Amino acid sequence: KAKSTMPSLMFRDAPIKSFIVTKEDKIMSARQTSFASLAPKEQKKQEDWAQKKIKEIGACPEQYDWERADQGGWSGFICNEGRHAMLDQHLEEGLGALIVLEKK
Repeated sequence: KAKSTMPSLMFRDAPIKSFIVTKEDKIMSARQTSFASLAPKEQKKQEDWAQKKIKEIGACPEQYDWERADQGGWSGFICNEGRHAMLDQHLEEGLGALIVLEKK
């Protein structure tokens, strides 16, 4: 059986609680991976929602804030320390997977 390249996909059948709980969460999560194609006003709403969800799940182990990042073929958020990332796909899935980056 092939292993997934996306950490969040490896746990799809595990009993992990989704942070997508409201109707708004369902709408916003569904359009997270389309961030780049949204109008600027809608991008602001989308980023505000994503930042709120990231804070709710306490994603950065060092408690840093997060910045939007669209680079190198992926898009999502990087903590201000530059050590952790969360892809738009992770937010869309509602599982909040965290990627640990190499120290610069």
